[in-house]
Amino acid sequence: MLSSLTSMMPYRPLSRLCWLTWITFLFLKIRHTMGSPCMVKDGSSIFLTIPESFPPGRVFKTLDMIEGDASPKGNINLRLKEPNPYFALDGVSKNLLLLHQIDREFLESKSPTKSVQKLTVVCEYLDHDTWRRIDIPIQIVVTDVNDFTPKFIGTPYRVTVSELTPVGSIIYKNIRAEDGDATNNLVDYSIVPGPYSSYVRFDDSLSGNLVLATALDYEALRAFNVTVAARDQGNPPLTATTNVEITVQDGDDYSPEFAYPSYTATLPREAPRGYVLKIRPESIRAVDKDAGISTPIEYRIVEGANFFDINKKTGQVFVNGTVASGGLYVLTVRASQVDNPSKFTLATLRITAERPNHNPPRFVQKEYAQKVPENIPVGSTVMSVRATDPDPDSTLAYSLLSAELVPHFNLSISGDLMIARPLDYEVSRQYVMFVGVTDGEFTDQARVIIDILNINDHDPEFSQAEYSFDVGADARVDGAILGKLQVTDRDGDNVTLSLLNYQE
Repeated sequence: MLSSLTSMMPYRPLSRLCWLTWITFLFLKIRHTMGSPCMVKDGSSIFLTIPESFPPGRVFKTLDMIEGDASPKGNINLRLKEPNPYFALDGVSKNLLLLHQIDREFLESKSPTKSVQKLTVVCEYLDHDTWRRIDIPIQIVVTDVNDFTPKFIGTPYRVTVSELTPVGSIIYKNIRAEDGDATNNLVDYSIVPGPYSSYVRFDDSLSGNLVLATALDYEALRAFNVTVAARDQGNPPLTATTNVEITVQDGDDYSPEFAYPSYTATLPREAPRGYVLKIRPESIRAVDKDAGISTPIEYRIVEGANFFDINKKTGQVFVNGTVASGGLYVLTVRASQVDNPSKFTLATLRITAERPNHNPPRFVQKEYAQKVPENIPVGSTVMSVRATDPDPDSTLAYSLLSAELVPHFNLSISGDLMIARPLDYEVSRQYVMFVGVTDGEFTDQARVIIDILNINDHDPEFSQAEYSFDVGADARVDGAILGKLQVTDRDGDNVTLSLLNYQE
């Protein structure tokens, strides 16, 4: 109040009389003010704060720090000196009301000083039949409320990372979120726990730089998502989340690999130059295990290539010279990447050249015969058939030619005839079949007869479990026929009957 009065002092030099007059006026003015009902408790101005979340239409503050009575019968009148878009004063109740929702961020967007609303309350009172007036300044600071959730900028976040990227490398720079609050708008970042959250981390919680935390493997994981969170510093804090889509790029970290470590082939007799070998178990083929790269493969024979060559693109092996019959040739095949020959793998190819075959095989016997009991166990060997071949190193294979008997008998490739299912003399008493032998080119066959021996494996059976005969007077003589018992035996054996007991 004193400052408002001293502002009325003249600026030009005054005479001593004028100074005394002015000081007297000032003293009287202060006396009237100090004793007026418009006095403000503990000061000459009012400082208030209001949160931006305060609901409009409600009483924000009662100015009870102004000592006078503003009621209709009171000693002061109160009003706002100038209207304010947000606040109104009820001069009777001293209530300061909030008219409209107030937003600190909006006010500061207009001017940084707008977050402090300045009002002037005019207080008028009657002093000895003279109305006097005092202006009371009010400052209302609008405080921030955490009403804005951080918002990620530049989404969606997508990045492709090579599986060869070292752990600790930054894989995405400047993930950024903004917070619209005027205060507490500093954002920190974190990884939300999830199935793949261990693969990445933030360089620090404020930088937004995403760092690789676990080594990648394209063959095990080709793409995944991680969820990142941005949290502000409000109380309570607000958090936003978004996904980062990470695609793993295959790196050249594997050498080619053959489907099998070794292969075999048979070279027919008199195979011409250029003949393509039939490789077992399948054609020679190697693949780049880096599936995302699939580098072309090149083949070559690094050992044993005297009579053979290989198509460097397809892996087909063909004759490239005169090969002696009956020989064994071992080749080492190398498969390497076209773009990086230092990445390679090796496999072995064993080639057997067929020997000349001038003679067919012959069974030692043209007919074989054998008797076996009907209760011989399944899997038992009945007999062995044998054949000979004059050609050296010939390989013979036996087979059962009578297809209808295959369910009953098995003939191994080495010539052993075995029981495949139970025999029954009462069903079939003899089996006649033909067996064959081959050396791969020529064949021979023989006849086999198997006779089944009956075994007493069935008990005699009465046609009835109990017999009853009526004996008349004329049958009570020696030799009279009382009745007939019927007995059968499935083995076909003769049956002898005897009387075990008799009761009159």
